Amino acid sequence: MCIFSPPVSLVKGTNIFARHSEKSKQFLVYSMAYKANHDVAMILPLPVASHDENTAIRFIALDSYPDFFDDMLAGFPELMPEMSRAPSKSLGRSAPEILKVYEVGEYNASFIPTLNDFDRLDPQFKLSRQVWERLPKYQSYGFAVFKLRAPDHGKERYISATEDNPYADRWSRLPSSRMKRPHPMAFEFVTRFPDKLFFPTIHIHDGQVHEVADFDHHLYYQDDGFSKSPTSTQVVRSEEIASEFMDVTKTMGLVDEQQRCNAFVMSGRFPNQDTVIATA
Repeated sequence: MCIFSPPVSLVKGTNIFARHSEKSKQFLVYSMAYKANHDVAMILPLPVASHDENTAIRFIALDSYPDFFDDMLAGFPELMPEMSRAPSKSLGRSAPEILKVYEVGEYNASFIPTLNDFDRLDPQFKLSRQVWERLPKYQSYGFAVFKLRAPDHGKERYISATEDNPYADRWSRLPSSRMKRPHPMAFEFVTRFPDKLFFPTIHIHDGQVHEVADFDHHLYYQDDGFSKSPTSTQVVRSEEIASEFMDVTKTMGLVDEQQRCNAFVMSGRFPNQDTVIATA
């Protein structure tokens, strides 16, 4: 899933898409549904090869394609039975410069170059020093931060079990009270893993780092070959190329229309860590 600050009460239905855009760059698209009664920021740690605030990341607005993952799922009809299965149950410095804020669809987004730059983030969205001390590998990472901006009145999307979309069964066991489902977040970043695809799947939803966590993830990706998942979960390959089931004109170049897509499901309890797939 992701790192939320402040804590949220529930997060479900995570979808992530990854593809190398160039040898040294990776696309990432991220979507989930969450429940909170306060403003939240979502933090995605990234294995960046550069910490330059101007060139390390490029945010991409997908507000015109909120159904990105609904359409992606259509390429994998064999995954539909999975949808009905219930998942198992400061680092500071003085006088910091203000982070650049980008308006990306419904989000305000920023790039935090290093852990030492977290004091430049709004205090209400910071995580404690103890959290980062338990995650030493992130000392060399950068971080994409998304704060959901208030949408236009009447346009906010919620999830319900009766919603007429491919994910309806996936929400059938969730509380009927309103779960927000914002449009996907997307960006391109300079990666230190040119031969791997990185999925930010570590969970921190309650301000604590747990050794294992409940996963409810669909991970999608494209590569030149047919890589296998690092988990025991079976990888499924779409029978058709992406242009047959995606509205590629709305993907802003994120999806290669001539390639097939791969997918695997992580549903249940797994080690609480990020996921990396070798593509070379």
